[in-house]
Amino acid sequence: MYHYNQTRNKTAGYTTLLLVTIVGFTFLVSIGVISHEVRRAQDRSLASQQHLEAISLAETCRQEVLVRLLRDSTYRGNESINLAGHLCTVGQLVVDTAAGNTSFPISATVGNYVHQTEFQNQQFIGLNQ
Repeated sequence: MYHYNQTRNKTAGYTTLLLVTIVGFTFLVSIGVISHEVRRAQDRSLASQQHLEAISLAETCRQEVLVRLLRDSTYRGNESINLAGHLCTVGQLVVDTAAGNTSFPISATVGNYVHQTEFQNQQFIGLNQ
């Protein structure tokens, strides 16, 4: 009878040890998965923020180009413009003075996100001056 209780206690001890090991491993895996998902969500949030900032920078750059074009009808782009520490690149302006049309590509980079767009305007006031 004494031998039966010792075997039973050993079996219960092994079962408890196995259960604690499984629960601990499951806990560690859960923490790893949660941590990974939090990092992915932060990365998506940062990418979304950079995307919006790059779009805003491209729009601000477009407005700056239009102001430069109003001030100087010979302005043709092909430069990088520094706007509050951020750079955007303006391509060659294509101007049709007879029709009053102008178009130019803009590239704005914020972090790892690059936003490229092309502005096209018809009947641009100020080109025929």
